[in-house]
Amino acid sequence: MTKPKQPRITIRCTPEEYALIEAKAGDQAVAAFVRDAALGKAVAKRKPTQRKVGVDAKSAAQILALLGSHPLVTAFKAAAGSVNDESEIAACHALLSEVRNLLLQSLGKQP
Repeated sequence: MTKPKQPRITIRCTPEEYALIEAKAGDQAVAAFVRDAALGKAVAKRKPTQRKVGVDAKSAAQILALLGSHPLVTAFKAAAGSVNDESEIAACHALLSEVRNLLLQSLGKQP
């Protein structure tokens, strides 16, 4: 059984107006914010909506490639053995590993 289509309202605004609406919406989806602003308490609240963050696979892949081959990362790895402050090196290494793992996860890959 298919759901009946819900009516849709489309509005046009300038990029500045949209940015202002988006800022006022905060964590709430823009459509939900506008609906609440227009209808207020006149209608029952819908279940909370959450914004979905899309993954830009191309950008994530480029960042991963940089993490693997950038001269600064290579120099960091080489310097790890000659630096006296092991705790700072360990903290930097942990941070880079975490960033790499998060990027791999965002691409649907296993770290």
